[in-house]
Order: sequence, then structure tokens, then C-alpha cells
Amino acid sequence: MKAIFARFLGVVLILAALAGVLLSAVAIFITWQVKNPIITEIRSYLDLSLSALDTTRDGVATVSQSLDTAEKSIANIDGTVQNVSATLSNSTHFVDTAANLFGTILPDTIVSTQEAINSASVSAKMMDDTLTSLKNVPLLGSFFDAYQPKVPLNKALFNISVKLTDLPTAFKGMQDDFQQIKGEMDDVRKRLDDTHTQISQIQDSLKKAKEVVIKYQSLEESLRPRLTKLRDSLPRAVTALVLAITAFFAWLAFSQLGLLLQGLNLIFGRVLLINAPKG
Repeated sequence: MKAIFARFLGVVLILAALAGVLLSAVAIFITWQVKNPIITEIRSYLDLSLSALDTTRDGVATVSQSLDTAEKSIANIDGTVQNVSATLSNSTHFVDTAANLFGTILPDTIVSTQEAINSASVSAKMMDDTLTSLKNVPLLGSFFDAYQPKVPLNKALFNISVKLTDLPTAFKGMQDDFQQIKGEMDDVRKRLDDTHTQISQIQDSLKKAKEVVIKYQSLEESLRPRLTKLRDSLPRAVTALVLAITAFFAWLAFSQLGLLLQGLNLIFGRVLLINAPKG
């Protein structure tokens, strides 16, 4: 009974050893069969990645140029906005001065002028009356016959004073106009200041976008040599891996000799002395 069991166990060990050798051989065969397809497939992915990097690099270069152009254009627009705002600020001081001139100084001057003219008109009336009286004096009147103005001086001065009466009101109206203009200019300048703030925000966004572009360009420059080197060294690396796998399965197949010898020993009842590596 023991002999039968020993022989059965020996057959099992022999079959296991042969199966191990067969599986190792198949594994080695498959490994060498798939080596070239694996290299081709991986290289195709690497070539596709490099091509994508080329396409993206060109796109990033275009984006970088566009950002530079946009940054310059925005800077020019911002400069124009600030210049207009500064001009309006200076103009506002002029408008304030003009409003004060037409609203206060000129009306006060005209009032003072009217008072002077009215005073002169009174004096002229007295002079006209005096001259008229002298013309009526016998013997002396002939000397004053030449003084016959179409409009007496006092009336002429009075007419001038009357004409000046409406000017202060007109100047006050001009003051209101200047103040309205100043208010509108202040509104425009405020809008320009808001526009400058928005432009500054746009410039900050452009700077951040350029920083992202620069980082990507740096990444692309560092990644390209690595992918190129990996693609070029891929056949050697895969071949080395295949050789390592082949060596492993060859060692595994060789190690099955121990099981084979044990099986033969159990079947035939004798030991085959052979140096075999332990599995």
C-alpha cells in the first residue's frame, strides 16, 4: 500500500515539475513575443505626448504673444485714461476759477462800475446844468455855443449804467453753467477713475496669466528632454526587463528538476544524485 501511494505521489510530483517547466517555457515565449508590440505601443504614446507638447507649445507661444500685445494695449489705454483724468482735473480748477470770476468778481466789478458811472452821471448833470446856465449869460453864452451834444453826458452815462444792469445776472447764469460743467466733469473724471481701477484689475489678471504661461513653458522645457530620453532608451529598458523575466522563469523551470528527481525516486525507489538548485 505504501509503495502504491509513493508511486502515486511520485507521478504527481513529476507532473507538477513538467507543468512548471512548461508554464515557464510558455511564459518566456509570450514575454519575447510581446516585447516588440509593447515597445511600439509605448513609443506611440510617447510620440503622441511629444506631438501634443509641440502643438501646445505653439499654442502657448501664440497666447504669450497675445498677452504681450494685450498688456501693451491696456497700458496705452490706461495711460490715455489717466492723462484725460489729469486734464479734467486741471480743467476743473480752471472752471472753478471761471465760475468765481463770472459769479463774484465780474458782478462786483460791474456793480462798482455802475456806482462810479452813476456818480459820474450826477456830476455830469451838474456840469450840463452849469454849462446850460452859462450859455444863457449875456456876452458869455457865445463862448459855450459849441457845447451842443446830441445826448447830454449825464444821459449817456446813465444809459451805460442801465446797459450794465443786466450783466451781473448774465454772469450769474454763466456761473451756474460753469458749475454744471464742473459737476459733469467731476462725474466724467470719477468714471475715468473707475475705469482706471478696472484696467488695473485687468492688468493684474494679465500678469497672472503670463505667470501661468511662463510656468507651463518651463514645465514643457523640462518635460520634453525626459520624454525624448525615455523614448530613445525604451527598447533597451524593455529588453533588459524581458531578459530579467526570462532569467526568472528559466531559474523557475530549472528548479523543477528537484521535484522531478523526487518523483522518479518515489516511483523507482532509488535516488538520482544530481546537483539541482532548490526551488
